[in-house]
Amino acid sequence: MMVEAVTNGLKRLADLRQLLLDMERDFGLDGLPEQETRLLYAVAIQTRTKSEVSLAELQAHPLTTDISRSTFFRALKHLAECGYIEKTSVEKRAGYKLLK
Repeated sequence: MMVEAVTNGLKRLADLRQLLLDMERDFGLDGLPEQETRLLYAVAIQTRTKSEVSLAELQAHPLTTDISRSTFFRALKHLAECGYIEKTSVEKRAGYKLLK
């Protein structure tokens, strides 16, 4: 009984993962590295209720806490260059907003 429940749960998770991958492909996100996708998701989640998210909030988000500092900033820069996000001012500690 327990093995069957775990097996069914894993099958459902696999279906959800496949659905997520299909949606990422449909939105053109399938070419982004995992860290960039996670960072983009963090921006999207954090800006549901406000127009921008601070750098500190992004760094503390559960989707990004295990991304190294250098990779985090490289990913942030690349997402901005690709037009997914935008820095809200020229200040060093400016926030970010979702564009696409």
